[in-house]
Amino acid sequence: MHYGEFSDAGVLSFAGNGGISLPHLMQSDLTDQAIANITLAQVITFDTDVHHHDIERTSASRFTSKKTGSYLVTFSGIVIGTAGNKIEVWLRVNGSDVANSNTSYTFKGTAVNGLVAVSFIQHLDKGDYFEFWTWGDSTSCKWDAMAAGSSPTRPAVPSIIITTNYVSFD
Repeated sequence: MHYGEFSDAGVLSFAGNGGISLPHLMQSDLTDQAIANITLAQVITFDTDVHHHDIERTSASRFTSKKTGSYLVTFSGIVIGTAGNKIEVWLRVNGSDVANSNTSYTFKGTAVNGLVAVSFIQHLDKGDYFEFWTWGDSTSCKWDAMAAGSSPTRPAVPSIIITTNYVSFD
């Protein structure tokens, strides 16, 4: 078995041992990210590079594709806020909002965690970057991280996790 990698022209080339290596990414954030101002959108940041290949983290919020193609981009986040308020999250590519990518969550209770999860198929050219942006209608809304637990021991809960996987060359 050989290690395979796609060229920018979508051609699979082989060298070495292993399996086919496709661009992929997993990032998370272990901090709370509160809505700071209800009149402005804010970028979501990440503090943990879990793993990546051919998608480069170019800042705390930006991820740049090294290969042209379609990608499955998945976002999940834990939210907390006040009943009746809402928080939203959407995708931006190269600084522009992606049409129809916004997801809105309305809090059903106060101080009750909710899960926001959404997936996109997004075309990225080599050198394109993507980010996630958020907005809420109250500064009581936040993306909520939780510390590791004990008795029994269990891992921390990141406020946000994203994964990105290469789907195809277009």
